[in-house]
Amino acid sequence: MTSYTGKGSAVPALILSVALSSAVSVTVSVTVGDSVTLPCDGSAHTDTVQMYWQTPGRLVCVSSSGRCEAQTGFEGRVEFAGAVESGDFSLTIHSTQLSDEDLYECFRVSAAGQSMFLGKVRVRVLSREENTSVSYGQPLSLRLYSRAAVTVQFNPAGAGASLPVCAVEGGTVTPDPAYGPRVSGQEQEVTLSALNFTDQGSYTVLDSQSRATISTVNVTVTDSVVWGAVVCAVVCAVVGFTVILLIVLIVFVCRRIRDSAGAAAMEMGEMRNGAPHNNENERTEEGVIMPLMAEASVCRGPA
Repeated sequence: MTSYTGKGSAVPALILSVALSSAVSVTVSVTVGDSVTLPCDGSAHTDTVQMYWQTPGRLVCVSSSGRCEAQTGFEGRVEFAGAVESGDFSLTIHSTQLSDEDLYECFRVSAAGQSMFLGKVRVRVLSREENTSVSYGQPLSLRLYSRAAVTVQFNPAGAGASLPVCAVEGGTVTPDPAYGPRVSGQEQEVTLSALNFTDQGSYTVLDSQSRATISTVNVTVTDSVVWGAVVCAVVCAVVGFTVILLIVLIVFVCRRIRDSAGAAAMEMGEMRNGAPHNNENERTEEGVIMPLMAEASVCRGPA
């Protein structure tokens, strides 16, 4: 049993063992990544000058001027939940990890330098499971919920075998050759880029040493982006077809006008050749032919 030295005195391990054996343990459960509060009431003691939390193998937190001084492995993740000066020594652990599962013991140190056991809390950390949807072509981000070495595996939808995606250790991401440059990472997170329909399935984060499941994310790849591209293509095709149809119609009308003008000119020419010259008839003919010739020239365009 670990003992803590305060004010120059230490509680003998044997005495602590006897006290702990008769204490009732409180059990709390938390999902990995969430926060959990461990209760500890020391309000009955008015001479407390310091308190601390420990597990059988490591020191967790020591009070310093009413604040929690986090120990190795808990930096930035622990704080007192209540007013320490009033005897509320409850401890909150944030961003829980699988390695946080343990038996936690709460102690106070009196003005005389003696350590006294106040209570113990057993913490159970449960793996996390989430469901998410990602649009086709978009990236997927996976939180690791661990500072230890982990591996990420992929189980395709409807398949039984899991495939390796990457390994992460010390902030370094090593992707499986099948994923290569699609996998990138930063602290506590791995990103898989450009998802397609074959990426639909379950992604599991495992502790590399114990092989325990840390988290599972069930991913559905939606086709909203694909349908958007299809709709855009259809609209473009319809617009293009309409433009072509208008061009064909304009060409057809211009040809009809040109043919009509030519036929009228030929007819008037024949009439001139077979009839006496008449200025009044000529003016009438020009009034009919010239507008048709003008329309035909517009359809032909400049020479």
